[in-house]
Amino acid sequence: MAPRWDKGICLAACLIGLLQSLPRLAYGFYTESLPPRYQHSPSKRPTEQPLRIRRRSSNALNDRINRFTAPGTAIGIAVEPTRDDAPKATYKRNSSRKGDRFAQTSLARNRKRTTLQKTPEQIETQLQCALQQLRTFSQSLPDRDAPIDMLLFPTVRECNAALAAFGDARELLRALRLFGKMRKATALQEHLRERINFAWPVPVPTLVTYSTLMSRAVKAQKPRVALRMWNLKGTDVVPDVKAANILMNCFAKLADVDKAQDLLSQMKSGEGRIVPRMTPNLVTYNTLLHACQKAGALDAALVAKAALDESGLIPDARTYTSLIATVARNPAQFYGQNDPSLAFAWLQEMTDRNVRPNGMTYSALIDVCGRCHRSDLALQGLRIMLRQKALEQKALPPSEVSSYSLHSEVGAWTAAINACGKSGRLETAIRLFYDAMPSFGCEPNTVTCGCLTDSLLRAGRTAETLDVLRFMKIQGIAPSEVMYTSLITHAERLVKIENKRMYSHKMEQAEQKLLDKSGDTKAIEVYTELMQFLIDGSTNRASTSKYSPESGSKDDNSNTLLLKVFLVFQEMKTAGAEPDVACYNALLRACARAGDFVRAQDVLAQMQATDLSPNDNSWRELLRAAAKIGRSDLAESIWRQALVYGNRRRYTDDPETKWMPTLKSFAALVASYMREAVDSSKAAQMRLFRRAVSLYEAALYGDDDLGMNRLDVNELLDSQRTMLLILQATVALEALIVSDGTDERRELRSTAVSILKLESCQRVQTHRLSWTALEAYDTARKWQV
Repeated sequence: MAPRWDKGICLAACLIGLLQSLPRLAYGFYTESLPPRYQHSPSKRPTEQPLRIRRRSSNALNDRINRFTAPGTAIGIAVEPTRDDAPKATYKRNSSRKGDRFAQTSLARNRKRTTLQKTPEQIETQLQCALQQLRTFSQSLPDRDAPIDMLLFPTVRECNAALAAFGDARELLRALRLFGKMRKATALQEHLRERINFAWPVPVPTLVTYSTLMSRAVKAQKPRVALRMWNLKGTDVVPDVKAANILMNCFAKLADVDKAQDLLSQMKSGEGRIVPRMTPNLVTYNTLLHACQKAGALDAALVAKAALDESGLIPDARTYTSLIATVARNPAQFYGQNDPSLAFAWLQEMTDRNVRPNGMTYSALIDVCGRCHRSDLALQGLRIMLRQKALEQKALPPSEVSSYSLHSEVGAWTAAINACGKSGRLETAIRLFYDAMPSFGCEPNTVTCGCLTDSLLRAGRTAETLDVLRFMKIQGIAPSEVMYTSLITHAERLVKIENKRMYSHKMEQAEQKLLDKSGDTKAIEVYTELMQFLIDGSTNRASTSKYSPESGSKDDNSNTLLLKVFLVFQEMKTAGAEPDVACYNALLRACARAGDFVRAQDVLAQMQATDLSPNDNSWRELLRAAAKIGRSDLAESIWRQALVYGNRRRYTDDPETKWMPTLKSFAALVASYMREAVDSSKAAQMRLFRRAVSLYEAALYGDDDLGMNRLDVNELLDSQRTMLLILQATVALEALIVSDGTDERRELRSTAVSILKLESCQRVQTHRLSWTALEAYDTARKWQV
């Protein structure tokens, strides 16, 4: 038996070796027909820069590479060269890294498929270069036997992936330009085929190309662009169900129910010019119901629901959400415009068919009750959602109960607050916002705050509106443009009424009622709070959100913020309101954020021209503006100006006042030295650090150098941030002194150790320190040991 097994193993090995050598044999047969310069081994790739081809008329050779053209068409033979400076494509097998939008893998029939990995920019450049060379070739048309330099186009799959990537990155125009290049390449190919019977593989747009562009156009709120893309595809491209659903989504975004219904009938019957006969799926019916919702066509939605039941498909949560959202928008044949009973009936049908409602479903239900002016039913729908949430929380582990929430649950709370606000139940809306939502683990968003502020502004309750604005500033919630407009409009109205009462003493009943509801809140407070929110709210959002390159640099954001604050200030002056110290301080703070010291000085001059005295906040923002640009000389000049300005008296009998600098102002002055020392020479750094340490010692001993005797020493020693700044200056100065064992170095080390012994520096959280502060802290701790 052993010889037979050995014989079989040898035969199998020979067969395997023969199969493995077939690609090399085929490759050699292919290269024999090429010019001598292209006859190379499989392991040695050509390194010539241009791609060199020659037209041939050999039928046998054309048959072997005829996958790009129809039979009988002559084609150029090419080998793609590799360049050291060219981007190289790599192959991956289902190993796309999470977060990389360009590394795409797909699964088909539960099998792993390998896709070519290239960036969209590389594909765009390759297509542009190849198209330009093909255009030049079509214009010159060289001799038949002359060699031709030609570049390979990217494949249509690569172009489709680039289109998807550009569309997902909100660069629809760039995707459309890439699509235009694909069409130009296709047109040039047809032109060459007709004139000289020559073809070159180009990325001809397919159904996937048009579907990708249409879906991204709809996502970018450009449904008419998607419709134009559908008209461009021609009759050669046969649409499938997915493409038909995208077309249905275009009609839904345009609220065109008639065309959506006509498309569904063509899909069923096949008697039409738009799509052939095909079987609609659940996405088709859901998109049709979405079109009915956008148009408020309840009768058409009922017809679509009946057709869905006849098809045998099982509706999901999106189906019922669209149906419920269609109720009470417009009068229907069998249901009134203010009748929410059908919405509750569909919610009960969902429960009976074991379809789980989500937050969007309850949001649609409560919104229907709000449109019907039934806040009681809106609160009932909210209670139904909370009961479902409580039942689902019982099935969870105890560690996940507190963090569990329904999908888009905040939408239901927003709809309930909006319903109560529109029906006049403002106290209930306020309790839902401040008490109920946090107790059930739901945080409000921009829409929630906007609905509450809109209801409060309509009722003239300005003080509560400002409270919501302060809450948003603390939570880092960005207001919408509509909210800004509403606040500015309300403030302008208050200014006119206040000026009317001051000068004419004649007001209408509605105006007097608005003033009574506003209470002691003035229009100037609304403007000031809005400007402060623009500054502080953007700071909170910047600290809690991750920076992305698309959002621009921090300097650009600061300049945009400065422009917005000045626009609000200009609106306030145009409306006739007189700015106060808080308004000017908000402008100074915006200038400090942007590092615009010149404009900050102009604001201070305007403030003094209106007989308003700057306070400590005003001088501190000027100091921060000087520190932002790294000018300690300007900071000292502002400090001295504040000391002198505090001694001024408008009248001789006025009491003498002095500016008492706070720790924040002192920290801003020290920060100006530290900021300037970053880009200074060694000698300048030593001078700046010595100045910071000397100011600290002057504050400790009560010297009158720059008014340091006016600082509260106990408050200074209790300020962790200020003492860490002094510690950084002390450690940096000690490192710059060259000679060892000097008295100055020993004194500096003793000062750093004494700072570490302070109670404020005993509770330092090192993970929150900057790199320079952490390095100085560690160095001082080594000296302490």
